[in-house]
Amino acid sequence: MSHISLQNAMNEAAEGFIPKMHRDTLMFAPALLKSALFKASKGSRLVHEKEVEVPTHNKRVRLFYTGEELQQDDLRVLLMLIKMREGSLATRVLHFSPREFCIAMGRADSSSSVQVLRDSLKRLQRARVRLVTLEKEALYSFVSDVEFERGRWSVWLSERVATMLADSTFTCMVKAVRFAAKDGLESWLYSFVKADACFVPFKLEDMQEWTGLTGYAGKEFVRVLKKVLSGLVESGEIDSFDIKVGKVRITKSATAAEVH
Repeated sequence: MSHISLQNAMNEAAEGFIPKMHRDTLMFAPALLKSALFKASKGSRLVHEKEVEVPTHNKRVRLFYTGEELQQDDLRVLLMLIKMREGSLATRVLHFSPREFCIAMGRADSSSSVQVLRDSLKRLQRARVRLVTLEKEALYSFVSDVEFERGRWSVWLSERVATMLADSTFTCMVKAVRFAAKDGLESWLYSFVKADACFVPFKLEDMQEWTGLTGYAGKEFVRVLKKVLSGLVESGEIDSFDIKVGKVRITKSATAAEVH
């Protein structure tokens, strides 16, 4: 992968541009990847008319959310939108064929995929995030506007997306790996490993909250966690993992060790 100056990329984002990254790379804010904002759960979604706090790994960041719950399939769509807008103003309109968009992010060329995409875009347009740190409070949206025309859709990203990247030492993910991962715990854990150094073990109860899989009983969560982590070992994304005494330790592989 060719070297890209992180400082130059962040300078571009600060000016309202989405930084231009390697063609095989996706980028996003690590604080959001290591939280329950884009849950690993699937199926029915709650609608939060009033603001709710979102569990997050970063103790220096508090996240609050308003809107229909977001899941990993929604993050897939947002990552693709950001990728398409790289090297340009965040607010510049994106025009695309919905079927071609689905194929580009690893989904089937089908009417059902198009409907799932439409639903995700609606959720992303309505979603509102409030982020609070010791230094500031910021209110984010992801998608400003969407137009659905037959065979040609138009999307305007929020300018806050560029600001979010400018304010963060953003995480880079391998596009092919992230889009090949199943939306759910598999994609969430891959993103988490990319975003965190994994120097210390994590409490299982904390990990369960961050994934948003709070509906599982403790033993059932451990079972599915082991299964997905074993898959990450087989694919070479992590070297090993160990679960004992209520904690999980993840040892990253050399290729996954870099945190941006």
